[in-house]
Amino acid sequence: MEKEYSRRVLIVDDNEMDSYLATHSLLKSRNDLLLRTFSNGRTALAYLQSGEDAEIPIACLILDVNMPVIDGLELLQILQDQKLKRFPVVMMTSLGKEDDRQKSQKLGASGFYQKPMGYNESREFYQMLMGKYCDRMNPLAKDA
Repeated sequence: MEKEYSRRVLIVDDNEMDSYLATHSLLKSRNDLLLRTFSNGRTALAYLQSGEDAEIPIACLILDVNMPVIDGLELLQILQDQKLKRFPVVMMTSLGKEDDRQKSQKLGASGFYQKPMGYNESREFYQMLMGKYCDRMNPLAKDA
């Protein structure tokens, strides 16, 4: 019997350890999520455009700011331009630059956070993200 998922969470981060911590932390707290990870914005965009897993609503997109190929800010702009942003987008960074925060807000990001350090902090952080952005269907789904 195939597992049933209530929602998808997309994680886009070129740092394998950060992706692992996010994935592991989310799976520890929830078993009804379909998690998809991507190492850059181009592969995430291709996935979104493909319609793969479209029957499962996207709860949120966790997006690293600094990545190769297409970075997080570029992807967020593309999602806006192509009207694909129908879910909360949470921006993550290890640098914490104020201009990145301002650009993210201008592009419609739901949140902007410094990446957590270590397993315990990651687990608490991703549980907070789920409660704040992903555990409820966001009104963005109706407006975009």
